[in-house]
Amino acid sequence: MNILLVINEQKDPGYVLANQVSELIGTRANLFIDGKHRGASVKNAKKISENEYAGMDVILVLGGDGTLLSVAKEASNLNLPVIGINLGRLGFLAEIEREEIEEGLNKLFAGNYEIEERMMLHAVLSDGKETTALNDIVVTRASSTLKILDLDIFIDNEYVDDFKADGIIVATPTGSTAYSLSAGGPIVDPSLNSMIVTPVCPHKMYSRTIIVPPEKTVTVKCKAAIDNEAVVAADSEILGKLSGNKTVVIQIAQKNFKLIRFKGYKFFSVLHNKLVKKES
Repeated sequence: MNILLVINEQKDPGYVLANQVSELIGTRANLFIDGKHRGASVKNAKKISENEYAGMDVILVLGGDGTLLSVAKEASNLNLPVIGINLGRLGFLAEIEREEIEEGLNKLFAGNYEIEERMMLHAVLSDGKETTALNDIVVTRASSTLKILDLDIFIDNEYVDDFKADGIIVATPTGSTAYSLSAGGPIVDPSLNSMIVTPVCPHKMYSRTIIVPPEKTVTVKCKAAIDNEAVVAADSEILGKLSGNKTVVIQIAQKNFKLIRFKGYKFFSVLHNKLVKKES
């Protein structure tokens, strides 16, 4: 087995845990790290470039959910399953907690896991820029203005409503426990395929999330007006700007994200343990 180890250097300074993982893996797999970790010194790990990822069998992420999201696009393109070791706060996507590293790796090498398919989003701007996202596509205010946005929403080119708001979130069920949840959106079981459209701080007497089936498209148009400028972000990475009646069209991506889950994983139990218990 060839394993690519992706390390969040801020959460593992000095690569202490990365070396612990390497020692626990031992001779059970070939370990690789990205060559961008130039100062990294991880025992028994060979540095490779991005064009060599295709030779990997598994991506092992050492960090939080943000680190895992950063590899989602490349992993889905290469059809590689991903497993995370949580060094962050909540870690909804990471399967292994810091104190369970040895047990988790033993389960991985014993084959005591299933691969969960998570849908992703594909977004295209009017200027042709495009990307994919595992959590969400967000249309939000540009840093150059603090004025409220004026946005139109269409589903399959059918006009739905206009929102004067701080932004619009189009989330996957995976992303329903992230920014969408903070904006008042529902929690959606990740086994469902749907898009969750939630306005951020809309200036309306009513405001409801819209659940969109996977075969449809969602279009967000930024109306032409002075200072009505938005940015579009995919999993927190800026894709481009919207203004002057420009649009972003969002639909289900062709490729899924493969997430390794140990047998017995239950979404709502994890939700309770990681979100409800930590709030109580």
